[in-house]
Amino acid sequence: MLYKRSSFITWLKDSQECEIIPLKDARGLKIKNGPAFTFMWTDSNDRIDYEEIWMHCQKLYILEPPGDKVLIKIE
Repeated sequence: MLYKRSSFITWLKDSQECEIIPLKDARGLKIKNGPAFTFMWTDSNDRIDYEEIWMHCQKLYILEPPGDKVLIKIE
């Protein structure tokens, strides 16, 4: 399934209280959750698949990734 990347970033910021830091390159973000962090590259299509969501959640030590009701699907 494909989702909107912006909805995942909003979920990280609002629900999980992660810190979102834009990198000097406008296409990159550093996401911090306490001492854990991950880098995310953005694109103009605003798409992310669930495998990438799961990978970022694992790196940030988030035990329960967001469900379908939280994220916006791309049809």
